[in-house]
Amino acid sequence: MVPCVALAFAATIAAASFALAAPPATQPATRPASTQPASTQPGSARSSLTDGPAVIILGTLQASMDYPRVTVQIRKGDKVVTGASTGMPSFKALRDLGDLDKLMNGGGGDKPDETFQAFLDTGASAHVISKSTAERFKIEATPNAAYHEVGLHGETEMGVSTPYALSIAGMGKADAGPPPFMPVSKAAIFQLSQAATNPLVEMVTGEVNVIGMPAIKQFLVEINPGGPADNNEADLKAISDLDLSDLTKPDVLEKLEAMSAGPSVRLLDGKAKPGKFDVEVPLAYTNFSRRKNPHDRGPLPDLADNPIVRNVKTMNDGKTFTGGWLLDTGAPASLISTKQAIKLGLYDKSGKPQRAQDFELPLGGIGGAVHPVPGFKIDTLIIPAANGRSLEYHNVYVLVNDVTTTLDDGSTVTLDGILGTNLWFPTVAGIETGLPTDAAASPFEMIWIDGPGARLLFKVRKP
Repeated sequence: MVPCVALAFAATIAAASFALAAPPATQPATRPASTQPASTQPGSARSSLTDGPAVIILGTLQASMDYPRVTVQIRKGDKVVTGASTGMPSFKALRDLGDLDKLMNGGGGDKPDETFQAFLDTGASAHVISKSTAERFKIEATPNAAYHEVGLHGETEMGVSTPYALSIAGMGKADAGPPPFMPVSKAAIFQLSQAATNPLVEMVTGEVNVIGMPAIKQFLVEINPGGPADNNEADLKAISDLDLSDLTKPDVLEKLEAMSAGPSVRLLDGKAKPGKFDVEVPLAYTNFSRRKNPHDRGPLPDLADNPIVRNVKTMNDGKTFTGGWLLDTGAPASLISTKQAIKLGLYDKSGKPQRAQDFELPLGGIGGAVHPVPGFKIDTLIIPAANGRSLEYHNVYVLVNDVTTTLDDGSTVTLDGILGTNLWFPTVAGIETGLPTDAAASPFEMIWIDGPGARLLFKVRKP
């Protein structure tokens, strides 16, 4: 299952900020209405709803600003597989339009790429290589093989690679210098996407590759959720006041790169101990993969169970729902099922909205299709934690969309909900109209995904 690599609206944010081909000549970026952090109350606070100790979180917004990523290296035997350069090293070294002209005219002089980037996605039961990356690195497909993966908008046929040795490394400001590569598998088999990614999405986010649970279950993943919204107000004002019509200024491209800085990732051995944490959320690994689909052909890709948080409780207008939610670091927004929307009074019994939606986001999945999804603000979301504690979110933004898969026994499963990264990372709102109208920092200083220990750990940002 790869339910939600939801990139379409991320392109909307960044396209407004990175419009190099046609920058706005007379309308520089407007500063968001506010840039407040999502606030927390200490873990010793008592929930008025569960009467237990809770970390109460206010002010998270519609969608996270970026995703956790890793650097990927693959080998055939002892030889590193290389691919045609994307030109990104030269692009990052740009300082003015003259350098951009040289690059566009073939003056980059880049060596072949020995690595590529991928999203680190707990919602993915497999590793997925995009069509463009597979073409650049000439990744070999097993002839006539196919695997049918379930994504955000239904089932999609994927190709299946031949085996490669796979190693990954963390990314971002948490690492000083090049991070070490961690071996994942000596014979990893990838899903190969057959869909061409929207060029605008690839320009903004990079190629849409995914490293999923077959790797994540092996490591302690440390994530610093910081991003532009976690900077101080002066830095935010400098970014939001940036005049994109003048790319000749020396600091413009540096600030643009700073805007795209997302969560940083450090990979630790699965036996390593996390730093000091405040909240521990148990995870239940659940198999959503259909290993005996009659439409599949040839060998299966690497597959692993996905993490579920059980007994997540939502409340809205006096109505409640309790269910199991998928933890999905590839989903920048949180989702609830139609069944849950009915129970919470958002939809009527026929599955139609009972009130006007509060927002809408265009979401895309592994099949390449993009669809608008309605969103609502609900009163409360409670995530149970160890030792009787909980994370309690108030005024939470969720989308309504069913993600359904068929299991090998023929039964169908629809996820009750998806815990997206708008609950963990810096978030924005109002992006359906172009630039964000609001931004909020992460409520956490550090997050750990303990793959072998099946738990999610948080160090809370102090008030």
